[in-house]
Amino acid sequence: MKRILIMLAVVISVAACVTVGKKTTSMDDTTYYTQYSFFYKAGIHKSANYREGTLVPINTPVKIRSIGGYDLTGDESFEITTVDGRHKIVVSNDKDNSGMSLTDYRGKLLGKAKADLSAYSEQAQAFIRNGEAAKGMTKEMILMALGTPPVDLTPSLNSDAWIYRLNLLQKTYISFDENGMVKDIFHK
Repeated sequence: MKRILIMLAVVISVAACVTVGKKTTSMDDTTYYTQYSFFYKAGIHKSANYREGTLVPINTPVKIRSIGGYDLTGDESFEITTVDGRHKIVVSNDKDNSGMSLTDYRGKLLGKAKADLSAYSEQAQAFIRNGEAAKGMTKEMILMALGTPPVDLTPSLNSDAWIYRLNLLQKTYISFDENGMVKDIFHK
């Protein structure tokens, strides 16, 4: 009986992330580029912006497969695939985490041009591509490396401390000095 309950719990948790409801197939063949490095797990990138799973580096070329779906929790979603075909990702937008509409979230995640990293050192570019934060990075670099922190944890980007979700239970805390440079990073 215990085994059946565990299997049922797994099926329900996976089903909660599956895109359901109305979807519209993408009508254009536009190539977009990821505007920050992000992670996805089990084929899903949640706007809660968890820092675990498979990395999709900044400037990865993608196509929008479909738009306008909903996952079982009622969050709006859209699907993307990398141009090389290696990654198919459902992007699920929880407005309580992102603080924005699905259209705005899609516009923040994807752009028609690559994000310009040329002003940064090779080391900073590597941190950004790897989705990592490091001391000495600017807020702009952190946004490119990690994306926007969830608004339920960091209501304002003007704050001197940003909080990201590392996973369901842990968070990453990033504090900035008076010049907007990362001075400390810790996980809790």
